[in-house]
Amino acid sequence: MNQGEKRQHPRLTLRHTSIRNGLLVGRVINMSLGGLALESTSGLRTGSHHAFRMALGERSFTVEGEVRWCRLTRTARSRSGEVLPIFRAGLALNRPLALFAERGLQNSGEWFDPEFRVSR
Repeated sequence: MNQGEKRQHPRLTLRHTSIRNGLLVGRVINMSLGGLALESTSGLRTGSHHAFRMALGERSFTVEGEVRWCRLTRTARSRSGEVLPIFRAGLALNRPLALFAERGLQNSGEWFDPEFRVSR
């Protein structure tokens, strides 16, 4: 880890993982034992607490945490031609280890890119 790096756990790149909170719909970019990064057309207020419904393949469960950062990263055009803001945000999970242990997600190549694994 770099000297300036604040992360305590390695990040895992996820495949086809969506996240939902009311009207906010996005995708999970990466995840660690302590948090996750998501991308959405909605911005999130730093310091706010949220519960998200997260879908990994056919599995779905709730993750809760605090927004640590949120940035406008780019814009994209919708199918109708509307310009949409694309935000990236970081969420510190309330129960980080439980997410993996209780849901049996360790070392599952079904959701994680093959080069990234959670050690048991």
